[in-house]
Amino acid sequence: MTLFAKFVKHNELKARGEIIKYLSMMPDDQLRSLGYSPKLLSQGVHAWPWKEASEKPVIADLLAANDTSLPQGVTASESANRVAA
Repeated sequence: MTLFAKFVKHNELKARGEIIKYLSMMPDDQLRSLGYSPKLLSQGVHAWPWKEASEKPVIADLLAANDTSLPQGVTASESANRVAA
């Protein structure tokens, strides 16, 4: 691993730690409504992205909700699945 890659990894883990500190102040219900798993958050930075495997990405739905270019009748989830495929 190069020095630059080590630097990036260190900063990424540091940022995740800061996010965990912030998220740990929220009640479990609020975390779940945001799509985070309180159980995975309690496992620390190495349990990233702190979402259950069965959960779909929330960002795809948010982006697609504001996207007027989707054909009529195509849902945000279908659009996200097409992009991922």
